[in-house]
Amino acid sequence: MKCEEVLNSLSAYADRELDGKKRKMMNSHLEECNSCKKAFKELIDLEKLFEDIPDIEPGPGFNAVIMGRIKEKIFISGKLIRNLAYSFVFFIFLIFGAYFYDIQGGYSMQDNRSDYCASGEILKGQDLSILSLDLEQIFYAGEISNEE
Repeated sequence: MKCEEVLNSLSAYADRELDGKKRKMMNSHLEECNSCKKAFKELIDLEKLFEDIPDIEPGPGFNAVIMGRIKEKIFISGKLIRNLAYSFVFFIFLIFGAYFYDIQGGYSMQDNRSDYCASGEILKGQDLSILSLDLEQIFYAGEISNEE
């Protein structure tokens, strides 16, 4: 066995989780290889240190405190999701409301302002060419009046 294989299997070897064949191979390698033997000894010493640490039991009410905090987090995240859902629904209603208002003849952003004359009369369908002025005519009219 190679050292890398042995080092990767040391914990299973210490816990007696290896099958007979692999355990024998580990035994023979650890007898011959001083660096792997040292790593195994360090692992055993570390396990002994953890065995000496006493188990600490949580105090009374510990579970209630933890469960209360979890419920609080769930409540806050649920409230956030609910508020986002309400905002989304409101936004959808706003968009549809604006769309249907436009269809029903309300204010349209596509109103053609050239359909109205100064008196407010609707000129739809009439010849509006008399109302259009060429910018060149306006510009030149201004030059002529300025020169005189």
